[in-house]
Amino acid sequence: FRSRSDVDNFNYPQRRKKVQNLENEEKEEEIKTDFTWFKNARIYQIFIDRYAGIKENYNEEELKTSFLYGNIKALLNKLDYIASMNFNVIWLSPFFCNQPNGYHGYHPINFNHVDPRFAYGEHPIDNETGNPFDPQDFDLITSSDKMLIEFIQKCHEKNFKVMMDLVPNHVHETHPFFIDAKNNKESKYRKWFYFVEDMTEEEKKELFPTDEQLNPPEPEPQNSEEKDKNQPIPQVEESKEENKSNENPKVENPPPEVNEGINDPNQPKEEESPKEEESLPPEKHYCLPYLAFFHLGELPKLNLDTRECGDYMINIVRKYLKFGIDAVRVDHAPGPSL
Repeated sequence: FRSRSDVDNFNYPQRRKKVQNLENEEKEEEIKTDFTWFKNARIYQIFIDRYAGIKENYNEEELKTSFLYGNIKALLNKLDYIASMNFNVIWLSPFFCNQPNGYHGYHPINFNHVDPRFAYGEHPIDNETGNPFDPQDFDLITSSDKMLIEFIQKCHEKNFKVMMDLVPNHVHETHPFFIDAKNNKESKYRKWFYFVEDMTEEEKKELFPTDEQLNPPEPEPQNSEEKDKNQPIPQVEESKEENKSNENPKVENPPPEVNEGINDPNQPKEEESPKEEESLPPEKHYCLPYLAFFHLGELPKLNLDTRECGDYMINIVRKYLKFGIDAVRVDHAPGPSL
């Protein structure tokens, strides 16, 4: 994200500033920022829903699939314990509003707010997950957001840095933006995702694997010894006497059950299996009508090359930096595109 011009304009302490040269052209001047704390970081990772404040009675199935209501408020009582082990950075798992079973935090349905379950656990103060369609939703600070702010402040008082886990490359299929884009080709969010039917042939080739990529040819032998191993074994010629014995072989009638059906016009013929297509179009290798994270249909992939989509994620980072977050860990970062 740091390569984008609007990040350069981001009015955040000790990041970057713009200067004018003599020709009134904008140039960037790097400001030296002290990141030595990260070089000396001893990071303690916390899976919010499974760490502090979890409910007492839960079964094995709930452990695998459901919220156990570990929460940020309960983490406040663990800071001294974490400090006693000489850690100085706390890395929180994603805390955004998630789908009902998104106890891990990686199925976001609204990046604007902290999920009340992650903030307060089984009995949240508010049940608001927000409405990302509402222009005022971004600036709204819920009680769950305030809980995160309080946690960050307490961490700073005890000389901890706080790192958040950002999930900027996909959303859950129940995210309002994806639902709107899927159901309406004219949606302003349509280009925020990778729908196959909207792609050019070049884009399909770039995004979907070809036959050659899925089934690469076997490498050729590198030396003569390997080549000899792959050569067929030569057949030894039979002697003349053996040939004579085979000239008039005794033919025995096969048993009835074997002979039954042979050349029988009433016997239905087996249908030949259709031959596989020599080359499938790239999109045929992908069973979904859109690009998704690791082919999981419930996790449609965001198209960060769409300017509005990229700007949206940058603004999300801005919001939590203003809360006091010190570092951002980006989950699933394949590169500047995709």
